[in-house]
Amino acid sequence: MSSIIRRSAAIPKALVLHLADIPAAEIEIVDGVPVTKALRTLLDVASTEAVPIEDLRAAFAEAKRTGKITRSEIAEAESDPTRRDLLRKLKGGKH
Repeated sequence: MSSIIRRSAAIPKALVLHLADIPAAEIEIVDGVPVTKALRTLLDVASTEAVPIEDLRAAFAEAKRTGKITRSEIAEAESDPTRRDLLRKLKGGKH
């Protein structure tokens, strides 16, 4: 996959750029733009503590309700200790 942002281009102040190797299974195309899937995005944001957890819990519940987050994605995240802890935060401490 080619770089989404040209290295020579200035990054808009409204964006925070994070670099990571992202597995193809965690990427989807929205309006022609590759983005991380909902669960990956929520877990990444939860790890920064930049957004109130209540807002992330609401987004998590909505993404589950609308099918943006699947049971198989949740099960996979639960198999990783770090992601499992973040997932518990998103679920509100429920298992």
